[in-house]
Amino acid sequence: MTRLSISLAATAAILLLRAGTAPGALPPPGNAVLVKPLGLKIPLPNNAQPMPLPPAEIHTFVYTQGDRQWTEERYEALALWYASQHVAEWALPSRNGARIVLGAATIAPPVGIGEAHVSLDQFAAFTNSPLSSMEQPDAGSLGAWLAAFAGCRLGAPQSLAPGRTRLRNLVRYPTERADTTAWLLRFDRGGGYSHLPDVWFGAVSIAPSNGAGADERAFVEDAVLANIAPMGRFEGRDTPASRLAAGQGRAKGFREHPSRDAAHAAVAAHKDLVALDSEDFVLIYKNRPGAQRLARDLLDDLQLARTLYARMFPGFADTSENVSVVYLPATSEEYDAHVGPDHQWSSGLYNGATRELSIRPIAAKGRDASYARTISTAFHEGFHQYIHQATGIAQPAVWYNEGHACFFETLSFQNGRASVDEDRDRLRTLEAFLKTKQRVPLETLVAMNYESFYDGTDQDRLLKYSLAWGFTYFLHRGAPLVRNKPYADILPTYLAALAETGSGTAATARAFANVNFDALERDFREFWTTPRSRSFAKRAPLE
Repeated sequence: MTRLSISLAATAAILLLRAGTAPGALPPPGNAVLVKPLGLKIPLPNNAQPMPLPPAEIHTFVYTQGDRQWTEERYEALALWYASQHVAEWALPSRNGARIVLGAATIAPPVGIGEAHVSLDQFAAFTNSPLSSMEQPDAGSLGAWLAAFAGCRLGAPQSLAPGRTRLRNLVRYPTERADTTAWLLRFDRGGGYSHLPDVWFGAVSIAPSNGAGADERAFVEDAVLANIAPMGRFEGRDTPASRLAAGQGRAKGFREHPSRDAAHAAVAAHKDLVALDSEDFVLIYKNRPGAQRLARDLLDDLQLARTLYARMFPGFADTSENVSVVYLPATSEEYDAHVGPDHQWSSGLYNGATRELSIRPIAAKGRDASYARTISTAFHEGFHQYIHQATGIAQPAVWYNEGHACFFETLSFQNGRASVDEDRDRLRTLEAFLKTKQRVPLETLVAMNYESFYDGTDQDRLLKYSLAWGFTYFLHRGAPLVRNKPYADILPTYLAALAETGSGTAATARAFANVNFDALERDFREFWTTPRSRSFAKRAPLE
């Protein structure tokens, strides 16, 4: 596969500001941030927060030819293009959540690609074709690039005075949206500044409402563009960030994957963003006091868990060797902004579309009890992440998927040895239900789809999660204690059937084809109400 690279000579770049409003006087610029891949210094408020670009969504397509069937991962061509142009991004709390995004216009928008969803090879072929050339951009190609990156049509350009900066050109573009303004600018490379890249920059201001557009336009022109400056000839030379931008910062010894490369590219321009590698993960975190220890603790535990999952549940999909992206923000507010309003209640989230696992920040291991609570969430979401990649389009049934994710919440490692304990919170819910003497709806549980499992009140869902956890725990730890081991084949049969049929429903039917649910309910209840059996099960090795 052709490796994509960013060349800044004779190309253009964009600065994108997604802005909120702040009444009163414009805030003074903070310390200039060095953006080494673009050779510029940009003035930002002191509390500007570097943000990585989320991974592009992955779409799995199934192809058939006669008796042969295979899958292929594809991406929206425009999303791959945007990611290839993206260099750096910040959030500005002092601007009510403003966002500044930097990118390099090295590739023309993918209007010449015939398909909406393309493979990485197809996109690489486009970037190496004349259709993508931006080597000598003119006003038309720059305007088309800026419009595609900003996501709106541009109006007629208005030339502005560059002011006291080293700018040679500054052009404002009104857009079709009243809350959005765009600019193009470039440095004057004369008078001893020939070391600067011949780069055009762009700026787009997006206000939260039409009425705030003028305020945000003033902020961009007066506080940012009026103070933007080029880096000196030797400024920031041979730094970790510059080596990373040149493709030399990725850890050696781990398998290559586009997700790993994209994660390192996302942090290349940020001194405060770091990407850590393990065999199956790349973890992005904010470089703050204590953050490195926390990130390494989390990555070590996730890698141990991932290795365990792979041993217990061998993958059979083409994507089982994918590298998983983990994002660890610096604050809960950054986590909330990253996962969106629908998931701000969560401690962690696995996004199956992007294969990214986001973790709400907590203290390092051994320093705060919250680490234990959050690593349990990471293990839960990490199982979803693994099983999604290990089984591909063959989505496991909800009882299997959620049951195992809950089962591994209590996972711990001592000298490399894994153990799983009972979950006291879920156990309380399960024991309270068993005391009601109602029938344990295990047959109903394994027949549920995702919609019915998540449906109902919070109390309903709590019971279903607790039943799924208790049933999975029983199949792993309690079923081997039942005389004649009538349930020993349920889990291995299920996984083998899922690989063969590609259907969670069909796999469930095969796994429970010879199971007497009346006897299963009786044995399940007896296990959870017999302390001696549970005590013995705790000492059994995890298999």
